[in-house]
Amino acid sequence: DVSEWWTLAWGSGALSSLSSALHASAAPSNFAHAFKMRALWSKCYDSAKAAATRLASHLRARRCGERPVSLVGVSIGARVVWHCLELLAEMPNSEGCGLVHDVLLLAAPVTLNAARWERLKPVVAGRLVNAYAPDNVQLG
Repeated sequence: DVSEWWTLAWGSGALSSLSSALHASAAPSNFAHAFKMRALWSKCYDSAKAAATRLASHLRARRCGERPVSLVGVSIGARVVWHCLELLAEMPNSEGCGLVHDVLLLAAPVTLNAARWERLKPVVAGRLVNAYAPDNVQLG
């Protein structure tokens, strides 16, 4: 039984611009196109970091209640969750621990660096799952 659902809405302008550009790109890719995509992606990335900062602050203040939360993120939304976990892990005196129970990242554009993943483990009380396809060239 799920008694509460919380949703974080963020970055709609930047994400909409990126989506429009991706859908309009029927022509072969070239350097100019890649440069444009990079600029749009950077805006989405910056927006994700800002949303993660707000989410970490929200969780730290226990605005979602006293129970630990479960976080689910897909694609760039998973990047929001990732950055949030990194911020929680950086909090002094283990203040970020006990706020998150389970995490599910789907198609997350995040690092596979084992040391960075290890830093996140103490923040997540339950399972930390990164579901991705290893042959996905966009994520690799």
